[in-house]
Amino acid sequence: MRRMRTADIPMWVRHARSEASLASKLRRKAASTEAELARKMAEQFRTETGETLVHDVSAAIAAQLTALADEAALEIS
Repeated sequence: MRRMRTADIPMWVRHARSEASLASKLRRKAASTEAELARKMAEQFRTETGETLVHDVSAAIAAQLTALADEAALEIS
């Protein structure tokens, strides 16, 4: 918007397209761009990051359960 205010644009074009209409157009474009980016990130998470995350969480849970089982065995002994 700052560049638009200082750009060498003919006056009739400035009157035809208000700042509000340009801002509205940019917001609509941003919404579709955000949706596309979210879709791509979700797809990447499911294929790459998701598997790694599941493995890491499973390993952490297994380690905690093993530690709890060892602690319980000591208390029983």
